[in-house]
Amino acid sequence: MVVFPDRQRALSGSFDNTLKLWDLKKNEIISDFENLGQSPTALSVLSHQDIIVGSSNGSLYIFNFETNTTIATLQGHTHWVAAVAVLPDGRRAISGSWDNTLRLWDLEAGTTIATLQGHTDWVAAVAVLPDGRRAISGSWDNTLRLWDLVAGTTIATFVGDDAVTAVAVSPDGRVAVAGDSRGRVMVFDLPPS
Repeated sequence: MVVFPDRQRALSGSFDNTLKLWDLKKNEIISDFENLGQSPTALSVLSHQDIIVGSSNGSLYIFNFETNTTIATLQGHTHWVAAVAVLPDGRRAISGSWDNTLRLWDLEAGTTIATLQGHTDWVAAVAVLPDGRRAISGSWDNTLRLWDLVAGTTIATFVGDDAVTAVAVSPDGRVAVAGDSRGRVMVFDLPPS
């Protein structure tokens, strides 16, 4: 599920191949998008009407929910897309997959800018730092990796006790908070840029 910047709406995806747009004040469904063709497995807001949907077939779709149409399809992952995040410039996104990689995307061209490799198991989570030059990913290999998105390299690796299934970054980009498969929360100080 993702919440839009206006904090009035949220979007949820389901294994029944649907998306639902919610009015958060009224706690009711505004729109229901059915028959997407694939299960939406990751969601990120691109604009007030466009979202990026990661799917179980390894593709990502830029979807306009006002017109109920797919604008673009991004292909490159070879397995389930488990996480996606839009960079602050709104022109790029990063996705994590069960193929153990992350991909940095040029959304306008619909192409991969870089494939980030280093995790040895499924990538389950990704978050972009406020500077837009770094991202952090969590994996079932029990690690978090801080990435330099310009160079396409790992800056730092943080090791947990179990599979990392969720990650978020503080608004100032100085702290990462991660959740693992046992329900524990870990907090990591991030190096300055």
